[in-house]
Amino acid sequence: MKRILVVDDDMVTRKTASYILGKEGYHVDSVETGQRCLTTLANEYYDLVLLDIEMPVMDGFETLRYIRNNPSTKKLPGRIPDRR
Repeated sequence: MKRILVVDDDMVTRKTASYILGKEGYHVDSVETGQRCLTTLANEYYDLVLLDIEMPVMDGFETLRYIRNNPSTKKLPGRIPDRR
């Protein structure tokens, strides 16, 4: 079963995404901050991380930079979009 980590500071968004993805057969965990995302990724394996861009303290762009700079997580699917 594919594992997905949903990262969003909005509880309704986390629960909605988890519900929809769970119905599609994915194992879904969710956390509310970029820092919790990094801690979770240090201890668990995920096939995909869905990041909210606008979060307090550590936004999605900064979180993704940490993910990309970590040898154990740098190959997770995704990219950092251009900020235009």
